[in-house]
Amino acid sequence: KQLVDVIRANNALTAKAEELEKHCKLSEHGVELRQSNLETLNSKMEKLQSEVTKLNSELSSTRTERDRLYVKVSNLEQRKTADINRIEEQLQLEHVEKVDKLTSKLEGLINELQCERVDHEVSKQAINTL
Repeated sequence: KQLVDVIRANNALTAKAEELEKHCKLSEHGVELRQSNLETLNSKMEKLQSEVTKLNSELSSTRTERDRLYVKVSNLEQRKTADINRIEEQLQLEHVEKVDKLTSKLEGLINELQCERVDHEVSKQAINTL
């Protein structure tokens, strides 16, 4: 009977040892999987960091280009305003010159009409005197 108890105990211990060995193998496999996952995550993290660096560089370039374009647009707006002011001044000067010429012509025509009227009056008086 003792031999049977020892065999049973031995079988139980063997079963327990096999179970523990199986558990250890699963744990080792789990550790390997975690290690592999960590390595994969680190690799992905490095790629993402590289992409972030690249995007930051592109963003910086884009901001620089945007600032350059703002300056260019501002300069063009200033030139446009200066051109508009210059054209308006030129048009005003041309308008004043035209008005002066027309005024001068009108004054000349008025003088001619006054001379003709005087001539007409003189002729009328001469006819009346005859």
